[in-house]
Amino acid sequence: MEVPLRLIKVDAGDFSAAVRLIFHVVGRVTSSPLPQVPTVVGRQGQVRFSLPGWDLVLAVADDQPFGDQLSFMVDAMPNTGQTISSEAVETLGLLLQRILGFVSGSNVGVVPALGLDASDDVVAARWATRQVNLDHTPLRWCYEGDVATALPQLAAGRTQLEADDPVLAQCLDRAIALHLAANGQEVLDVKLPVACSGLELLAWSVLQQYDWLSPRATESLKAPGRAQLLLKWAEIPTDLPPSMPALAQRRGKINQPAFQAVELAINVRNKIVHPPNNIRSVEWPSGEELFEAWQFTTWCLELGILRLLEYRGNYRSRLQLGSWSGRVESVPWK
Repeated sequence: MEVPLRLIKVDAGDFSAAVRLIFHVVGRVTSSPLPQVPTVVGRQGQVRFSLPGWDLVLAVADDQPFGDQLSFMVDAMPNTGQTISSEAVETLGLLLQRILGFVSGSNVGVVPALGLDASDDVVAARWATRQVNLDHTPLRWCYEGDVATALPQLAAGRTQLEADDPVLAQCLDRAIALHLAANGQEVLDVKLPVACSGLELLAWSVLQQYDWLSPRATESLKAPGRAQLLLKWAEIPTDLPPSMPALAQRRGKINQPAFQAVELAINVRNKIVHPPNNIRSVEWPSGEELFEAWQFTTWCLELGILRLLEYRGNYRSRLQLGSWSGRVESVPWK
């Protein structure tokens, strides 16, 4: 009888004998040089940051097997004296995948992971499948030249949120996952509902956790109202951008001249998700309406995530599509 292959995850050795971890990261984190710091073997480009329970260092791998700067290493050292466990490796790997994925705008691979003892000998290892597409160049809010300053801020925000409100931190992680899916390669009919789901999740959790709405009021207020209130909380502009003429014209098409931008975007989502009441009066949104609705809701979602993480640096606005790739601006609440 043949032995079945373990295709999802394989562990070897004993992680409890390790004092630190080394993760191999594959993805479009940044192609810009990292800040040079002195090390015992000379100067090296590194970025230091922290996540709950860990001090970490990101560096570009010496070997680039994919022909571009897509391979990175992360050194992880426990900062609370805890023993490293297989579960801790799993938790940290997921956190790294979310934070680095959010920075790059797409999924990154965070395997294999190695456990090293005090003599730097390998005592444990984990292999697992990767979720990364090296052929996809996504829209990203973080300019590659700003990764070295943005990553520590985001990681510090996630660490503080975990300490203040672990439940809200879990909701944030889920919102980041939805943002990555909405920024992926699927068609707009798929990406727009996913972006709206992320925006609704963020609104539902933030408005309750920060006492902007009671649970009962949150349930009674419809999705567009909750999303609009989230934008007010996050100090994100709520007006329809002048670069979205199709959504502006939609106000007249649906006879809702007072609809705000997020209401128009969610209205487009509803039209492609819910079947019409009368099959003889079907109204499908145009391609331009779909694109602008996706563009606006994804912009709101990523800014909402940045606001929750207390990020105060620069970002690339997806409302400025077609502009120079290095064009950045301050986040609205700064």
